[in-house]
Amino acid sequence: MRALSLLLGFALLTGCLPWGDASQWSGVPAGIPSWEWILDEGAIPSSPPAVDYLGLDAFDTDARYVDEAVANGTRAWCYVSVGTAEDWRDDWAAFVALDNAERDGGNPSILGDDLAAWPGERWLDIARYPVFLDLMSERFRTCVDKGFTLVEFDNMDAYANPTGLGITEQDARAYAAALVSEAQDRGLSVIHKNAVELVDDLEPSMEALLLESCVLHEECDRGAAFLPSGKPVFNVEYPSEWQDAGRSVDIDDICAQSEAAGANTVIKTLELDDRSIVCAAR
Repeated sequence: MRALSLLLGFALLTGCLPWGDASQWSGVPAGIPSWEWILDEGAIPSSPPAVDYLGLDAFDTDARYVDEAVANGTRAWCYVSVGTAEDWRDDWAAFVALDNAERDGGNPSILGDDLAAWPGERWLDIARYPVFLDLMSERFRTCVDKGFTLVEFDNMDAYANPTGLGITEQDARAYAAALVSEAQDRGLSVIHKNAVELVDDLEPSMEALLLESCVLHEECDRGAAFLPSGKPVFNVEYPSEWQDAGRSVDIDDICAQSEAAGANTVIKTLELDDRSIVCAAR
């Protein structure tokens, strides 16, 4: 019954919020980068939203869609999980085959524990990144082939999660440097994602920062290193996470706190569909 109550509560919460879409950006003052982030394949609008930046899935997005977005003047970025392998991706079999070869050779597995919230997704042992760096490079090549000009590095924060692999912050820094080199060699600029402990070290090689729930977790100030050079700091707040934390969703307060820290915030569902509340439009 408790699970049902939580589900009904979330349905009521999301239903009552004043959801809009990227068209809200049309009324925002000049100088504030407009952006949208849609990873739900079934929710991608038939035409790309007219925004400055648009984040889409590297595997699921058609090249023609990216071309259309770029033709509109949008800087399109591809979502890539650099810290995990996912069993629904085209390259899952390649990661499994590589893992089997490593273990057959007497080496530890490169695959760690499952991500708690994402069944079928497993952490990678980034301390041994040379073993699978070519597979990540193939993901970047997919982005380039589809016309993306930026790439989002997700799941760089393995050191702060239960991976079963003993990954450290220094492992993450070394891996990030290798990934940046691979991406830039292919003409991709990089968007840093979360992993706030690494922000100061990695900012010089990054184009932008993407945070999640920085107001909820009181860490929007971690983007300060990006602001002097005019690099955007994007942030997403999820009402369901606020509810899980036992806190009410005060949109005006969320927007005020993020704007004070220089974060460009939108409020979205965890599904990352086309529904958004744009702070800058309020």
